[in-house]
Amino acid sequence: MTRDHRHVSAGLLPAPATTRARVTEAHELFRTVTDGSLSTVYPALATADADLFGLSLVSTAGGVVAAGDAGVPFAIMSVAKPFVFALACELRGIESVRRRVGVNATGMPFSSTVPVERDARGRTNPMVNPGAIATTSLVGGASTEERWELVHAALSGFAGRDLVLDEEILHSARTTNHRNRGLANMLAAVGALDGEAADAVEVYTRQSCLSVTTNDLAVMGATLADGGTNPVTGRRVVDAETAHATLAVMTVAGMYETSGDWLFDVGMPGKSGIAGGIVTVSPGKGALATFSPLLDDAGNSVRGQLATRHLARRLGLDILASEVAPQAARAESPESGEPPPPLRRPSSSRAHSPVRRSTVSSSAAREIDPVPSLRHPAEVRVTDSLPSVADAAALAVPVSEGADPPGDLGTDAAQLAVLGFTGAAHQVVVLPDPAGRALVALGIGAAASVDTTVVRDLAATFARAVPRQTTLAVELPGADLAVPPADFAQAVVEGVLLARWRFFVGAGGDEPTLTALTLVAPPELVDDVRAGAARGEVVARAAMISRDLSNCPATTLSAERMGEVATELAPIAGLEVELFDRAQLEEMGCGGILGVNRGSVEEPRLIKMSYRPDSPVGHLGLVGKGIMYDSGGISLKPSDESHAQMKNDMTGAAAILGAMTALRDLGCRASVTAYLCCTDNMPSGSAMKLGDVLRMRNGTTVEVLNTDAEGRLVMADGLCLAVEDGVDAVVDVATLTGACLRTFGVDVAGVMGNDASLVARLREAGAVADEPVWELPLHRPYREQLVSTIADMTNMGGANAGSITAALFLEEFVDGVSWAHVDIAGTAQQPAVRTWRNKGASGFGAKLLIELATRFESPGSPR
Repeated sequence: MTRDHRHVSAGLLPAPATTRARVTEAHELFRTVTDGSLSTVYPALATADADLFGLSLVSTAGGVVAAGDAGVPFAIMSVAKPFVFALACELRGIESVRRRVGVNATGMPFSSTVPVERDARGRTNPMVNPGAIATTSLVGGASTEERWELVHAALSGFAGRDLVLDEEILHSARTTNHRNRGLANMLAAVGALDGEAADAVEVYTRQSCLSVTTNDLAVMGATLADGGTNPVTGRRVVDAETAHATLAVMTVAGMYETSGDWLFDVGMPGKSGIAGGIVTVSPGKGALATFSPLLDDAGNSVRGQLATRHLARRLGLDILASEVAPQAARAESPESGEPPPPLRRPSSSRAHSPVRRSTVSSSAAREIDPVPSLRHPAEVRVTDSLPSVADAAALAVPVSEGADPPGDLGTDAAQLAVLGFTGAAHQVVVLPDPAGRALVALGIGAAASVDTTVVRDLAATFARAVPRQTTLAVELPGADLAVPPADFAQAVVEGVLLARWRFFVGAGGDEPTLTALTLVAPPELVDDVRAGAARGEVVARAAMISRDLSNCPATTLSAERMGEVATELAPIAGLEVELFDRAQLEEMGCGGILGVNRGSVEEPRLIKMSYRPDSPVGHLGLVGKGIMYDSGGISLKPSDESHAQMKNDMTGAAAILGAMTALRDLGCRASVTAYLCCTDNMPSGSAMKLGDVLRMRNGTTVEVLNTDAEGRLVMADGLCLAVEDGVDAVVDVATLTGACLRTFGVDVAGVMGNDASLVARLREAGAVADEPVWELPLHRPYREQLVSTIADMTNMGGANAGSITAALFLEEFVDGVSWAHVDIAGTAQQPAVRTWRNKGASGFGAKLLIELATRFESPGSPR
């Protein structure tokens, strides 16, 4: 049997006939694959022919092998990024560009704002959109057109021919690239751009819309493979050091958050674009380019990935391969009579997260982003003049009761009265404007009695009254109001952003519901309004994180994944995170978390998050119930509506995680340590049983009488750890008892505690945040209901006063430290849309805890 050796990186490409056969084989193997979907980022891309599929291989000697639709033009899109990076390095110096733009992987989706926010100088990576925009700005030129001429000439030099713009796609991109404009403005604000943001975005948009073929891309890649010399024209485009630097950044992040998986499977630097192109480079050998517009969820061509994986080793392109694999060589030998090994389709990578999820989750679930609100933040602006219709398609104008409406509303009190509008609180009227803007009159009632709750609710009502408009503006009244301008602005921002929040994984789920919110303030109030708007943006973002997590399906958001989210967000928010897995929890003696976790195939996680300001005025502990899904365990819940909502049984942990992300930005002066106690509660042969005895972190033994009373078991360990940490006070938050839902309904949470002053602070915080809590008595005679005959206590009281007996159970683990327990079992789920509250898991508690933490000082300190 003849063995056809697999070609490896330390050699030449195989003979031309072999190369041609392999490329043709790859095209035939994958041309009928129909997985994936067309890009909808720009409308023009959504009209591409899904059947197109082309392959081209260009060697450093200039040889070209092609198959399929290799000559069909398409927009280069993000595949332009490495070549513009090379140009910037040539003009400004490699180290200069490296310092200005950054080269490390962000671990985030290509258009995320998060990497810009977490670096004081806005450095990201030249392969993601913010870094690419910054790179384009470094090219220079005295004007937009001069900069474009430099970029166009360089990309044409790489391709070996004069590239032309696809005008249809350019027009489509210009009219819809709001995200890139927002990124550019963020970069400009931290000094990361050379020149104006608008100029950088315009050139970046043009470079992305150049029309290329796979032959062009392969020549461009082969130029890098040959140390900067175009193998077709023979002209040196960049020097060898620049080619090396360009291949390095392609290796790090050319395939965005899937770059690691790409290197495992392909072993080459690569770069993809949302029009369907992929180029991969094998230094010293050549480059492979593919085109097919059907994309996976990460925005990479499905057929292109399959073909590249197939050819990487078969053509010896994989730069990480160091020896022949005999078994694989035999399998591909045409004389062996054996079929080739099964082809592994590319796994569907998640589009919005740097960390891979548990392997027990389904692929569909793994595609869901647990915090989508962070990926499409609206831009919040403050100005003293009315924005154009293009910047604000709808304008809200508050009107006091009995007062003449402001002139910008374009009407008078008499005309409004015909519509029944008098300015009374909560009245809303939408009026047409000849200029094409929707005008909305908001009744705020008597000016002297306006409060932030009314303002927040009305702002939300405005956002819902004009659902089709994604750019909104609110005119702030100049008259004296009972609400200070900063508080008014904060309430407006919270109301609008939270009303426009959504968690939706169906068609159009990635489309932003709000791109910009402008607050129009009298000139003398702009500074106060800007400060309030900034605070509102931070608070709303924290609440949206809590909502995101609470609504995320449990198969996606395991305890392990929750820990990954905390780790992802920590550097952005100035937090420290420690994760404790099952083995560590066993060493720590956390019997409550471990007991509840027994029935699960998922690992538990104890997530410790720490915020440490300079010279703290106190130390607050927070403990969150993180039951990622609660089936009830062996005490199985009935299959009803309540059970269907049990992905939200981790809302306490979600609320704390969201709140923690806001503390630094709001200038919280107290140290805050949070313990999120995360696991699911599942029935299985290994699950916790009725009658089992668990030993908690502090040594207390608990007899389990009901496995559906599991939240208190995991929280007990968290409370013990918080007390050991030396906190001045500790607050736990949990969807703990149905009894609390039956007592207060869905509007008010229950609160109990051993410190009246701490409970009072929570009630004050709830009133400010409009997340109200109401105190129940911690009636200690009921403690007798928790007496066990075989252990220190049971986990379940009698049939009545379930909220109180649950709190009495938790009190056993605080060792006399100032403590309060917030039961959010009712408020965690909203049955209908109401003002800024959305139907579904509410994320209740994030705003409440922000108000508590930012006002917290150690007991005895002045308040």
